[in-house]
Order: sequence, then C-alpha cells, then structure tokens
Amino acid sequence: MIMNLRKRAKFIMFIVLISFGGLMVLGWGADITSRGGRSRRRKVKENVLAVAGKEEVTSQDYDAAYNRLASQIGEEQFKQLSDAERRELAAATWEEALGDAIWKSAIKRERVILGEEELSEIMMFTPPQELLQDSSWYTDGEFNYQLYWQMLADPNPTPQIQRFIEIYKAELGREVMRSKLRSDVTNGLRLTRNQLVEAQLRAGTKMILEALFIYELPQVDSNVTQAELQAYYEENIKYFEREKWWELRTLVFPIYPSSEDSSFLAERVADAVAALAAGYDFDQIALDFTQDSSQSVTRSIDLLDAVEYEALGLLTEGEASEPYFDRGGWHLAKIVKRTPDSIAYQEIYFPLEPGAETRKAVRARIDEFSKRARKENLDSLAAEYGVPARVGPYVRESKDVMMPRFPYTEAVKTYALGSQVGDVSEPFPEVRGVYYVFATVDIAKQKMIPLDSTLEYVSGRVILERAKNAQRDYAIQLRRKIEAGANFPSLVGMPHVSIDTLHFGSYFEAETRYGAEMAGACYAIDVGQMSGPVKCDIGYGFFRCLEREFDPASELVPAAIQNEQTVILNALAEEVFPRSDVKDYRRADNYYGGG
Repeated sequence: MIMNLRKRAKFIMFIVLISFGGLMVLGWGADITSRGGRSRRRKVKENVLAVAGKEEVTSQDYDAAYNRLASQIGEEQFKQLSDAERRELAAATWEEALGDAIWKSAIKRERVILGEEELSEIMMFTPPQELLQDSSWYTDGEFNYQLYWQMLADPNPTPQIQRFIEIYKAELGREVMRSKLRSDVTNGLRLTRNQLVEAQLRAGTKMILEALFIYELPQVDSNVTQAELQAYYEENIKYFEREKWWELRTLVFPIYPSSEDSSFLAERVADAVAALAAGYDFDQIALDFTQDSSQSVTRSIDLLDAVEYEALGLLTEGEASEPYFDRGGWHLAKIVKRTPDSIAYQEIYFPLEPGAETRKAVRARIDEFSKRARKENLDSLAAEYGVPARVGPYVRESKDVMMPRFPYTEAVKTYALGSQVGDVSEPFPEVRGVYYVFATVDIAKQKMIPLDSTLEYVSGRVILERAKNAQRDYAIQLRRKIEAGANFPSLVGMPHVSIDTLHFGSYFEAETRYGAEMAGACYAIDVGQMSGPVKCDIGYGFFRCLEREFDPASELVPAAIQNEQTVILNALAEEVFPRSDVKDYRRADNYYGGG
C-alpha cells in the first residue's frame, strides 16, 4: 500500500491542489485598488493576494505561475487561445500560485531541507525532459550524459543556456522538496484513519518485525528567553483565552396527574368492567378503552407483590379479576392458565396520566413563575414553588451542552447564547413527565490570561517543545542513516536507541499491545520494507518486516485496498495541505474589513 501511495501521490496531490476554489483573477488589480477610501482596511501588503499558513502569495508569484503555465502551452497555441480559454488559464494560474505557497508552508512545517550539493548531484543524473526528448543528445541510442555534464560544468555558458539551467534547477529543486515531503508523510510521520482501516483488513496476518525505538526525550537547554516565551504565548494564544460562558439553572416542573385525572380514569375502568360483564371480548375492550391490545403476562406466584396476589391469587382459569391499582395505573386481568408455581393471564393496563387541563395548569404555573423570576430571587422563588433548581448547565459557544437523556441540548445552547442575566426560557417540550425551564444566572466575560501570570507553565511548554523537536530531528537523522544502508543492530549504542523483535499473530494483537498508530505502521508494510519514524507512546519507532504470512481470506484484501486508495490519498493530502489555513484577500470586501 505504501509503495502505491508513493507512486500515485504526485498525481493525487495535484488533483487536490487544483480543487482549491477561487474567483477569476482578471480584475483583481482594479477591484482592490479602486476602493482606497473605505475604512477598517486590513493590514495586508498591497501586492499580497492570499496567505497560506504563513506563506504569502504575491502578484509576482502569480506572474511567475502564469508564465510557467503559458510556456507549457507553447507560443503559437497561446496566441490562439479564446477568451474562455484565457479565463481558464487565469483560474489555473491562481491554483498553481496558491499551490506553490501551500507546498512551501507544508515543507517548512515539516522541516524538509535540500542542500546545494544534494540538488547538484540529483541534477547530474536527472536531465531535463527537453533534452531527453531531443535525439541530438543521444549516442548509439543512449542519452549522452558526458555532453550533458559538460554543459552543466561550462564556466562561460551562453545567456540562453544559463537561463535554461537556472529555470530547470529551480523547478527540479521544487519537485525534489515536494518528493521529500511526500516521502516523510507516507513513511509514517502522519498515519491517516484509512491507513489504519487497511491494517484492520489484514487482521488475520501473522508478522515478525525488527523494531528500533527512540525511547526518551533528549536533554535540552533549559534556559528560556523572554522572546521565546512571548512567541509561544502568541502562537498558542487560544489556550490562554478564557471563553465567554453562560451559567444556567435547570428548573424542573413535574406534571403529576390531578384528582380529576384520577376520577376520570376510574370511571373509564368501571365502564370497561361493565363491558366485560356484558360479555364483550377482552381484547376488544382493551382496544376500545386504551387504544392498545391486551398484554400476555406470565409470573411466578412467589414474585407477585401483595396487591397482585390479593387480586389474582384465588382466581381460576378463565376468570377475570376486579380492577386493582398498582405501579402507576389500573389493571384488569383474565386468567389464562395457572400451575402451583406460576400464573399466566391477559392484562389490560390503564395508565394514570395527566390530562390536557392538568398540563395547561402546569404551564400557567410556569408562566407565573417566569414573570416573578425576573424581579425576585431565583433560589427563594424555587423554594416557594417547591421546584428543584439544579446548578448548570454551563454553556460555551465552542462546546456542546451536556445533559444526558435530554433531547433538546442544541435548543438550550441557542437560548443561552442569546440570553441576558435574569432571563428565563420558555418551557421545553415534555420529557418523561417533566417540563424543563432554564434561567440565566451569570455570564462570565471572555478573558485573556496574561503571560506574566503563567510564566512557569509557558517556560515548561517551551522546553518540552524544544525536546520534542530535538527528538524528532534525531529520529529523522536516524532514518537518513537507515536509508543510507545502516541496519538496526549497527545503531545500538547511540543515545536513546534500543532494538527488539516483535511477533504479532494479528493486527488486533498489535493494536492491543502497542496502540493503533504503531500497529497500523507495522501492518502497512511488506517483507523487506520499512516504516518510520512513527510516533508512539515511548517516542519514535522504526519497523522492518522480516516475515509476513497471510491467511487464505487475505487474498481479497488487495482488491479492497485498491478501491480505497483514492480516499486514502485524499485524506493524506488534506492533512498535509489544510484548506482552512488559506486566507484569500483577492476580493475587495475581504481586503477592506470584510469577511
């Protein structure tokens, strides 16, 4: 799978970059510069069209991308482009320029480095396509590398050749950096959910792996400057912001059946008994009086409560009971079968429930309470009405409201965010015989925790981040050694390094012992392949597959993986190139204090 990722990553990444939407760019200059009189102008440089992460897309970047795409079309074809085709070229140019900035941001974030010597060496063995397609550079059917190297080493090239070499070197360097980033990603630095799904599909596979672990954070300088403290504080400012929140009281108004409800139900039960005495069918009586069929019940005589035993204990088969009140309603039973130890019967249940008038009275009581609550002390008023007033919930805009078994949490949040201290909500629809009402008792304002009051915490975080970065850099250095041919045992003795042999009977065994990320990295490779560095609980791990044995059913796995490849690569690309980091300043309403 990892090999397929590497082969197809360039194509998928290009597709994802092209998917970044944007407006046509023919009128940018006039649109932006013609509204200089508007207020609240953003502090953005005049030639900055967008920002991806921390990388700016300038008008010069756009011009370079435009020239690059135009040159690929060819001079004659470019002259023949229609207006619609030129608009498409402008849109594609924007995606190209924005894509370059997104790549640069990702490359910097992942600390991908390309030295001048490394690039020159790659360039020597990677001739431009223009030369590879030119037969004059071939001798006996083979590309003439000596002639190519002479051109690169010429101290006095013509201006045309010099320009050609500079452009190609820049393009090659850009592609090599991107290739390195893809390699870093697909080697396990970022495992996607779908890669873990792939590993789960191989759950029945036995594996033996050689593992190398970097097991602890290195010691780093514990001196932290004021500038570092300030930088960490500003970069993580959201963690020092106490969000505005609303404190509510939950008022519970139960809906108890009234004496009128009880009398009405007793009358209905008496009518049902009369119908039974008149010879009407037992099931039909159930439907007529409760809109439900009778229930079949079988009970052990030892488990009957006192009320049930008194009503049913002496009845014979086919005999009906007198109505009896138990467990919140009236019951009428007809014995079907009985043994010395058990009794089976058909039962009509008449639940005692509050009627419409009772609910109306409770709502009127809530209205009266709400009017008084806006003027009087809430806790005293709740005590007077005998209403439970529970503390909470606490509502924040960025968090969900937590109220177990309460179906209207989003509506509670909507009420809270629009309320003021002293407000009382309308009663929410009945939930299990209760009306819920919410009162806003306090609103804590948004507050920023100053740096001076949290220096010790920030200092510790800076040191921890420094140690994590050092550990990651160390892991990447080890990977370079391994890629250069070093085997795992040869690295024993280096600081913070240990090796082990891992035996897994299945993916789930690996996941249970070491967690999903590490198990996913192990099961994503085949014999002879390596993954890593992979972040795990103890630090970073590298894994080389020594043996892998499939169950017969695993022959179906490759087809399933093939179907998932596009989804996997898209998820991978979205993680490396987050669209949310792009700020588009091309439209004037965005540029001048708009959205």
